[in-house]
Amino acid sequence: MVMEKEYTTATVHQGYIEPHNTTAFWNAEGQLNLWTSTQGTFQVRATVANILRIPASQFKVTPMEIGGGFGGKITAYLDAICGLLSQKTGTPGLKL
Repeated sequence: MVMEKEYTTATVHQGYIEPHNTTAFWNAEGQLNLWTSTQGTFQVRATVANILRIPASQFKVTPMEIGGGFGGKITAYLDAICGLLSQKTGTPGLKL
């Protein structure tokens, strides 16, 4: 006997362990350094370059270890905001 049925479930967010976080630092040469909990280093780099309108060669993204992302830490969430706030406030190591 074979039963066929369709099931629908509500959308569920990934259950990663720690929240998103980013630290931004602008050095004396005007280059941005980002340390971020990401699975998508190059996507973060491209997104931040586009939003801040700076060449990707002008900054470095360092991915930090994460406890588990399950695909939820590929997209850039805080990175451009953190970089912009660090630049505008003059805070050398701003963390969000």
